[in-house]
Amino acid sequence: MSKGVTSDEAFAIVQEHTDEKLAQLQAKVAKTAKRQRKRTHEVRDANELGSRVWNELIRPNCERPIEKLLAPELRACLTFRSVTIPEHARKPTLKELLDAELTRYNEPELSSEEPA
Repeated sequence: MSKGVTSDEAFAIVQEHTDEKLAQLQAKVAKTAKRQRKRTHEVRDANELGSRVWNELIRPNCERPIEKLLAPELRACLTFRSVTIPEHARKPTLKELLDAELTRYNEPELSSEEPA
């Protein structure tokens, strides 16, 4: 502190600094919460998409084959089925994984699930 600064002025400086730090912390917490909400919504939406696509694929009269699915739909469907997806997997790899998962689902000796 420089000479001539009163205790009230010193208190005001410290209070101002404390308020700035508190505001920064609140902004950081709000940003983190917003990012978490965004992730939660993205995961929820992907899970809903995966569920819709999977239920469409397991129907006996499926009108939309795996070849017509888009990469985000393939990825969402595999994630819905809890299939591990390799990092940076391309569409042909995703198709193979989904085809294998459908085979496991439809072959009773390969799966513990009951077909619909």
